[in-house]
Amino acid sequence: GEYVEAIFGFCDIRSFTTATEVLQGNIMLFVNEVGAIVHRVVAEHCGATNKNVGDAFLSVWRLTGRPKKDHTRLAGCSLLS
Repeated sequence: GEYVEAIFGFCDIRSFTTATEVLQGNIMLFVNEVGAIVHRVVAEHCGATNKNVGDAFLSVWRLTGRPKKDHTRLAGCSLLS
């Protein structure tokens, strides 16, 4: 492994159980649409969505290898997304 500094963000779909009950067979379409939005917005803010687990998404903004002056900007980007 390799030691890296990074900012991690975690989000999940609010009221997922209710959405599952309402959408039933279409729940995966809904999750995929939300996932596409999460991936796009995180990428637009200089990050990468690293993992999708059911209704949750883990995103990362890698700091290692970037100039120190960019770290504050990346922290802001992580919050915006």
